[in-house]
Amino acid sequence: MSDNESDAPLSEPAPMVVLGPWRAFRSPMGKLHIASELGPGTVRITSSLSGVDRVARIAKTSSGNLYRFVCPPAQDRVTCDMLVDYAGRAGLAGATDVSAKLWQAIEDKAAELAARAAAHAPAPVL
Repeated sequence: MSDNESDAPLSEPAPMVVLGPWRAFRSPMGKLHIASELGPGTVRITSSLSGVDRVARIAKTSSGNLYRFVCPPAQDRVTCDMLVDYAGRAGLAGATDVSAKLWQAIEDKAAELAARAAAHAPAPVL
């Protein structure tokens, strides 16, 4: 994880956008962006992310918008190619796809929390 990704709760209420099929890209300048198909024919490329709350599965952008991850990154070739194309046209040509790494960090946090909860669960009474 980079310096602009944390587990700290996000502040400032902002409209929440639920991500559809998505991919994450790290720009050549090191900024993290998300490309998502929000609906048929509607693709959004976020401004750079200022943080990712891996517990709540919410990304906050530098412009203050909030995006909720509800599914793993897109895998089908058509969707991935479309998101890469839109990202390139939005100025992210040469960006690195870091979708798998970001999703793994989110999943690892969920597993860590589940393990902690299991360790603190009361023993079953027989």
